[in-house]
Amino acid sequence: MPKFKFWSQLKLKRSKVVGAWLDQRIPIADRITLSHQKIFIIPTRQGLNFVLVMIALFIGGINYQNSLVLGMTFLLGSLFMVSILHTFRNLSGVCFQAGHTEASFVGDFAAFHITLSREGERIYEAIQLDWGGCVPQIIDLIEDTEHTARMLLPVKNRGIYKPGRIYVETRFPLGLFKAWSWVDLGASCLVYPQPKKSTFPSNNNMSSDLGKIPVKEGNDDFDGLRKYKLGDPLRQIDWKAYARGKGLQTKTFVGYADETIWLDLDSVLELGVEEGLSRLCYWVLKFSEKNQNFGLKLAGLEIEPGVGHAHKIKCLETLALYGLQAD
Repeated sequence: MPKFKFWSQLKLKRSKVVGAWLDQRIPIADRITLSHQKIFIIPTRQGLNFVLVMIALFIGGINYQNSLVLGMTFLLGSLFMVSILHTFRNLSGVCFQAGHTEASFVGDFAAFHITLSREGERIYEAIQLDWGGCVPQIIDLIEDTEHTARMLLPVKNRGIYKPGRIYVETRFPLGLFKAWSWVDLGASCLVYPQPKKSTFPSNNNMSSDLGKIPVKEGNDDFDGLRKYKLGDPLRQIDWKAYARGKGLQTKTFVGYADETIWLDLDSVLELGVEEGLSRLCYWVLKFSEKNQNFGLKLAGLEIEPGVGHAHKIKCLETLALYGLQAD
Protein backbone atom coordinates (compact mmCIF):
# COMPACT_ATOMS: atom_id res chain seq x y z
CA MET A 1 0.00 0.00 0.00
CA PRO A 2 2.74 2.56 0.83
CA LYS A 3 4.46 1.67 -2.47
CA PHE A 4 1.25 2.26 -4.41
CA LYS A 5 0.74 5.57 -2.61
CA PHE A 6 4.30 6.62 -3.42
CA TRP A 7 3.88 5.97 -7.15
CA SER A 8 0.52 7.71 -7.18
CA GLN A 9 2.00 10.81 -5.57
CA LEU A 10 4.95 10.69 -7.96
CA LYS A 11 2.63 10.46 -10.97
CA LEU A 12 0.52 13.34 -9.68
CA LYS A 13 3.59 15.48 -9.09
CA ARG A 14 4.91 14.69 -12.56
CA SER A 15 1.60 15.62 -14.18
CA LYS A 16 1.62 18.95 -12.35
CA VAL A 17 5.15 19.67 -13.53
CA VAL A 18 4.28 18.77 -17.12
CA GLY A 19 1.11 20.84 -16.92
CA ALA A 20 3.02 23.89 -15.68
CA TRP A 21 5.59 23.45 -18.45
CA LEU A 22 2.85 23.22 -21.08
CA ASP A 23 1.13 26.31 -19.69
CA GLN A 24 4.36 28.21 -20.21
CA ARG A 25 5.17 26.81 -23.65
CA ILE A 26 1.61 26.71 -25.03
CA PRO A 27 -0.43 29.29 -23.06
CA ILE A 28 -4.19 29.00 -22.76
CA ALA A 29 -6.01 31.04 -25.43
CA ASP A 30 -9.31 30.88 -27.30
CA ARG A 31 -7.40 30.91 -30.61
CA ILE A 32 -4.09 29.08 -31.12
CA THR A 33 -2.04 28.66 -34.29
CA LEU A 34 0.48 25.83 -34.16
CA SER A 35 4.09 26.76 -34.80
CA HIS A 36 7.45 25.03 -34.29
CA GLN A 37 7.43 25.89 -30.57
CA LYS A 38 4.07 24.16 -30.06
CA ILE A 39 4.65 20.98 -32.07
CA PHE A 40 6.51 17.89 -30.90
CA ILE A 41 7.63 15.06 -33.17
CA ILE A 42 9.13 11.60 -32.62
CA PRO A 43 9.37 8.38 -34.68
CA THR A 44 6.51 5.93 -34.37
CA ARG A 45 6.96 2.19 -33.81
CA GLN A 46 6.73 1.73 -37.56
CA GLY A 47 9.38 4.41 -37.96
CA LEU A 48 11.75 2.63 -35.58
CA ASN A 49 11.20 -0.65 -37.42
CA PHE A 50 11.94 1.22 -40.62
CA VAL A 51 15.26 2.37 -39.16
CA LEU A 52 16.15 -1.19 -38.14
CA VAL A 53 15.46 -2.40 -41.67
CA MET A 54 17.70 0.34 -43.06
CA ILE A 55 20.50 -0.62 -40.69
CA ALA A 56 20.18 -4.29 -41.70
CA LEU A 57 20.24 -3.35 -45.39
CA PHE A 58 23.25 -1.10 -44.88
CA ILE A 59 25.21 -3.82 -43.05
CA GLY A 60 24.26 -6.38 -45.68
CA GLY A 61 25.24 -4.04 -48.50
CA ILE A 62 28.67 -3.43 -47.00
CA ASN A 63 29.32 -7.12 -46.22
CA TYR A 64 28.38 -8.27 -49.70
CA GLN A 65 29.60 -5.10 -51.43
CA ASN A 66 26.24 -4.80 -53.14
CA SER A 67 25.80 -1.32 -54.59
CA LEU A 68 22.13 -1.90 -55.36
CA VAL A 69 21.36 -2.68 -51.72
CA LEU A 70 23.36 0.34 -50.57
CA GLY A 71 21.53 2.53 -53.06
CA MET A 72 18.19 1.25 -51.75
CA THR A 73 19.35 1.98 -48.19
CA PHE A 74 20.25 5.59 -49.05
CA LEU A 75 16.93 6.02 -50.86
CA LEU A 76 14.99 4.78 -47.83
CA GLY A 77 17.09 7.00 -45.58
CA SER A 78 16.25 10.03 -47.72
CA LEU A 79 12.57 9.10 -47.60
CA PHE A 80 12.81 8.77 -43.82
CA MET A 81 14.35 12.24 -43.44
CA VAL A 82 11.92 13.92 -45.83
CA SER A 83 8.94 12.43 -43.99
CA ILE A 84 10.03 14.36 -40.88
CA LEU A 85 9.43 17.64 -42.69
CA HIS A 86 6.12 16.59 -44.23
CA THR A 87 4.73 15.26 -40.96
CA PHE A 88 5.72 18.46 -39.17
CA ARG A 89 4.21 20.65 -41.92
CA ASN A 90 0.95 18.76 -41.65
CA LEU A 91 0.37 20.46 -38.29
CA SER A 92 2.32 23.68 -38.62
CA GLY A 93 0.03 26.59 -39.42
CA VAL A 94 -3.24 24.96 -38.39
CA CYS A 95 -5.39 27.35 -36.35
CA PHE A 96 -7.62 26.08 -33.53
CA GLN A 97 -10.45 28.23 -32.20
CA ALA A 98 -12.96 27.54 -29.46
CA GLY A 99 -16.60 27.60 -30.54
CA HIS A 100 -19.77 27.62 -28.49
CA THR A 101 -20.48 24.97 -25.90
CA GLU A 102 -23.74 23.28 -24.96
CA ALA A 103 -24.71 22.86 -21.32
CA SER A 104 -25.54 19.37 -20.18
CA PHE A 105 -26.76 17.33 -17.23
CA VAL A 106 -24.75 15.06 -14.97
CA GLY A 107 -24.42 11.62 -16.54
CA ASP A 108 -24.90 12.98 -20.05
CA PHE A 109 -22.50 14.35 -22.68
CA ALA A 110 -21.42 17.96 -22.99
CA ALA A 111 -20.88 19.28 -26.53
CA PHE A 112 -17.84 21.38 -27.40
CA HIS A 113 -17.29 22.90 -30.85
CA ILE A 114 -13.71 23.32 -32.09
CA THR A 115 -12.99 25.08 -35.39
CA LEU A 116 -9.87 24.16 -37.39
CA SER A 117 -8.85 26.57 -40.14
CA ARG A 118 -5.97 27.09 -42.56
CA GLU A 119 -4.53 30.01 -44.48
CA GLY A 120 -3.04 30.04 -47.95
CA GLU A 121 -2.93 27.11 -50.34
CA ARG A 122 -1.41 24.52 -48.02
CA ILE A 123 -3.67 21.56 -47.32
CA TYR A 124 -3.79 19.37 -44.23
CA GLU A 125 -4.81 15.74 -43.99
CA ALA A 126 -5.53 13.19 -41.27
CA ILE A 127 -5.38 15.48 -38.22
CA GLN A 128 -6.70 13.57 -35.23
CA LEU A 129 -8.42 15.28 -32.32
CA ASP A 130 -8.68 13.40 -29.05
CA TRP A 131 -10.22 14.79 -25.88
CA GLY A 132 -10.23 12.56 -22.84
CA GLY A 133 -13.32 10.36 -22.81
CA CYS A 134 -14.64 11.30 -26.26
CA VAL A 135 -14.49 9.51 -29.59
CA PRO A 136 -11.43 10.74 -31.56
CA GLN A 137 -12.13 12.58 -34.80
CA ILE A 138 -9.98 12.80 -37.92
CA ILE A 139 -10.14 16.09 -39.79
CA ASP A 140 -9.04 17.00 -43.33
CA LEU A 141 -8.59 20.55 -44.59
CA ILE A 142 -8.32 20.00 -48.32
CA GLU A 143 -11.16 21.69 -50.16
CA ASP A 144 -12.53 23.63 -47.18
CA THR A 145 -10.52 26.31 -45.43
CA GLU A 146 -12.12 25.49 -42.08
CA HIS A 147 -13.94 22.68 -40.36
CA THR A 148 -15.89 22.64 -37.09
CA ALA A 149 -15.69 19.49 -35.00
CA ARG A 150 -18.37 18.71 -32.41
CA MET A 151 -16.81 16.82 -29.52
CA LEU A 152 -18.99 15.02 -26.98
CA LEU A 153 -17.43 14.59 -23.54
CA PRO A 154 -19.03 12.69 -20.63
CA VAL A 155 -19.68 14.77 -17.52
CA LYS A 156 -19.96 13.33 -14.03
CA ASN A 157 -20.17 16.33 -11.70
CA ARG A 158 -22.31 19.44 -11.70
CA GLY A 159 -20.83 22.91 -11.90
CA ILE A 160 -18.40 24.40 -14.39
CA TYR A 161 -16.70 21.68 -16.39
CA LYS A 162 -13.28 22.42 -17.91
CA PRO A 163 -11.98 19.52 -20.00
CA GLY A 164 -8.48 20.98 -20.25
CA ARG A 165 -6.09 20.36 -23.14
CA ILE A 166 -7.08 18.63 -26.33
CA TYR A 167 -4.59 16.23 -27.89
CA VAL A 168 -3.81 16.93 -31.56
CA GLU A 169 -1.87 14.37 -33.59
CA THR A 170 -0.94 13.51 -37.16
CA ARG A 171 1.08 10.68 -38.72
CA PHE A 172 0.60 11.78 -42.28
CA PRO A 173 1.93 10.96 -44.85
CA LEU A 174 3.79 7.68 -44.18
CA GLY A 175 3.17 6.97 -40.51
CA LEU A 176 6.92 6.93 -39.76
CA PHE A 177 6.68 9.95 -37.46
CA LYS A 178 4.11 11.26 -35.03
CA ALA A 179 3.70 15.03 -34.67
CA TRP A 180 1.48 16.18 -31.83
CA SER A 181 0.56 19.06 -29.59
CA TRP A 182 -1.55 19.80 -26.52
CA VAL A 183 -3.93 22.72 -27.10
CA ASP A 184 -5.94 24.41 -24.36
CA LEU A 185 -8.59 26.77 -25.72
CA GLY A 186 -9.99 27.57 -22.28
CA ALA A 187 -13.27 25.86 -23.16
CA SER A 188 -15.79 25.23 -20.41
CA CYS A 189 -19.47 24.49 -20.02
CA LEU A 190 -22.09 24.40 -17.31
CA VAL A 191 -23.28 21.03 -16.00
CA TYR A 192 -26.71 20.90 -14.40
CA PRO A 193 -27.70 18.37 -11.73
CA GLN A 194 -29.05 15.06 -13.00
CA PRO A 195 -32.87 15.28 -13.09
CA LYS A 196 -34.41 12.60 -10.90
CA LYS A 197 -38.12 11.93 -11.11
CA SER A 198 -39.83 12.20 -7.73
CA THR A 199 -43.06 13.16 -6.02
CA PHE A 200 -43.56 16.84 -5.40
CA PRO A 201 -42.39 17.99 -1.91
CA SER A 202 -45.29 17.59 0.52
CA ASN A 203 -44.90 21.01 2.12
CA ASN A 204 -45.93 22.68 -1.15
CA ASN A 205 -49.60 22.95 -2.13
CA MET A 206 -50.27 21.89 -5.68
CA SER A 207 -53.86 22.26 -6.90
CA SER A 208 -55.60 19.63 -8.91
CA ASP A 209 -56.63 22.12 -11.62
CA LEU A 210 -53.41 21.88 -13.65
CA GLY A 211 -51.77 24.87 -12.13
CA LYS A 212 -54.93 26.83 -11.23
CA ILE A 213 -56.31 27.82 -7.82
CA PRO A 214 -59.83 29.16 -7.15
CA VAL A 215 -60.25 32.88 -6.45
CA LYS A 216 -63.42 34.13 -4.77
CA GLU A 217 -65.41 36.95 -6.34
CA GLY A 218 -64.45 35.82 -9.78
CA ASN A 219 -66.68 35.61 -12.82
CA ASP A 220 -65.85 32.27 -14.46
CA ASP A 221 -68.01 29.54 -12.88
CA PHE A 222 -71.19 29.62 -10.77
CA ASP A 223 -70.39 28.95 -7.10
CA GLY A 224 -73.69 29.29 -5.25
CA LEU A 225 -76.11 31.78 -3.67
CA ARG A 226 -75.82 34.09 -0.72
CA LYS A 227 -78.04 36.63 0.95
CA TYR A 228 -78.32 39.89 -0.90
CA LYS A 229 -76.10 42.73 0.29
CA LEU A 230 -76.69 46.35 -0.44
CA GLY A 231 -74.61 47.30 -3.46
CA ASP A 232 -74.60 43.90 -5.16
CA PRO A 233 -74.96 44.20 -8.96
CA LEU A 234 -78.56 43.79 -10.08
CA ARG A 235 -77.52 41.36 -12.84
CA GLN A 236 -76.28 38.90 -10.17
CA ILE A 237 -79.57 38.80 -8.25
CA ASP A 238 -81.50 35.55 -8.57
CA TRP A 239 -84.84 36.98 -9.70
CA LYS A 240 -86.38 33.53 -10.15
CA ALA A 241 -85.81 32.73 -6.48
CA TYR A 242 -87.26 36.15 -5.56
CA ALA A 243 -90.38 35.42 -7.61
CA ARG A 244 -90.83 32.16 -5.69
CA GLY A 245 -90.87 34.12 -2.48
CA LYS A 246 -87.39 33.21 -1.28
CA GLY A 247 -86.24 36.79 -0.92
CA LEU A 248 -83.36 38.56 -2.54
CA GLN A 249 -80.35 36.32 -3.14
CA THR A 250 -77.15 37.07 -5.01
CA LYS A 251 -75.37 34.63 -7.33
CA THR A 252 -71.70 34.15 -6.54
CA PHE A 253 -69.04 33.10 -9.02
CA VAL A 254 -65.52 31.82 -8.73
CA GLY A 255 -62.53 32.55 -10.95
CA TYR A 256 -59.16 30.88 -11.39
CA ALA A 257 -55.69 32.33 -11.18
CA ASP A 258 -52.30 30.83 -11.84
CA GLU A 259 -50.80 29.21 -8.78
CA THR A 260 -47.36 30.35 -7.72
CA ILE A 261 -45.27 27.32 -6.75
CA TRP A 262 -42.06 27.52 -4.78
CA LEU A 263 -39.34 24.91 -5.15
CA ASP A 264 -37.55 24.90 -1.83
CA LEU A 265 -34.33 23.00 -1.16
CA ASP A 266 -35.18 22.79 2.55
CA SER A 267 -38.12 20.51 1.71
CA VAL A 268 -35.78 17.84 0.30
CA LEU A 269 -32.61 18.60 2.23
CA GLU A 270 -32.94 15.47 4.38
CA LEU A 271 -32.11 13.44 1.24
CA GLY A 272 -28.75 15.18 0.86
CA VAL A 273 -27.75 18.24 -1.10
CA GLU A 274 -27.00 16.51 -4.42
CA GLU A 275 -30.12 14.35 -4.29
CA GLY A 276 -32.22 17.38 -3.40
CA LEU A 277 -30.79 19.44 -6.24
CA SER A 278 -31.47 16.59 -8.67
CA ARG A 279 -35.12 16.44 -7.62
CA LEU A 280 -35.54 20.20 -7.85
CA CYS A 281 -33.95 20.06 -11.29
CA TYR A 282 -36.59 17.57 -12.40
CA TRP A 283 -39.40 19.86 -11.27
CA VAL A 284 -37.82 22.92 -12.89
CA LEU A 285 -37.93 21.06 -16.21
CA LYS A 286 -41.44 19.75 -15.55
CA PHE A 287 -42.97 23.11 -14.65
CA SER A 288 -41.16 24.84 -17.51
CA GLU A 289 -42.61 22.29 -19.92
CA LYS A 290 -46.11 23.10 -18.66
CA ASN A 291 -45.39 26.86 -18.66
CA GLN A 292 -46.19 26.87 -14.94
CA ASN A 293 -45.34 29.89 -12.81
CA PHE A 294 -42.78 28.87 -10.15
CA GLY A 295 -39.99 30.25 -8.00
CA LEU A 296 -36.85 28.72 -6.52
CA LYS A 297 -35.55 28.93 -2.97
CA LEU A 298 -32.11 27.76 -1.93
CA ALA A 299 -30.26 28.48 1.29
CA GLY A 300 -29.73 32.24 1.25
CA LEU A 301 -30.87 32.58 -2.36
CA GLU A 302 -34.27 33.20 -3.89
CA ILE A 303 -35.39 33.47 -7.49
CA GLU A 304 -38.69 35.23 -7.97
CA PRO A 305 -41.49 33.26 -9.64
CA GLY A 306 -41.58 33.40 -13.40
CA VAL A 307 -42.11 31.46 -16.60
CA GLY A 308 -40.35 31.04 -19.91
CA HIS A 309 -37.05 29.75 -21.25
CA ALA A 310 -34.91 32.47 -19.66
CA HIS A 311 -36.40 31.72 -16.23
CA LYS A 312 -35.77 28.00 -16.67
CA ILE A 313 -32.12 28.55 -17.64
CA LYS A 314 -31.60 30.89 -14.69
CA CYS A 315 -32.97 28.29 -12.27
CA LEU A 316 -30.87 25.50 -13.82
CA GLU A 317 -27.72 27.61 -13.62
CA THR A 318 -28.44 28.40 -9.99
CA LEU A 319 -28.85 24.71 -9.20
CA ALA A 320 -25.64 23.86 -11.07
CA LEU A 321 -23.55 26.43 -9.20
CA TYR A 322 -25.11 26.04 -5.77
CA GLY A 323 -22.39 25.74 -3.14
CA LEU A 324 -19.61 25.96 -5.77
CA GLN A 325 -19.26 29.70 -6.26
CA ALA A 326 -16.39 29.88 -3.81
CA ASP A 327 -14.45 27.38 -5.95
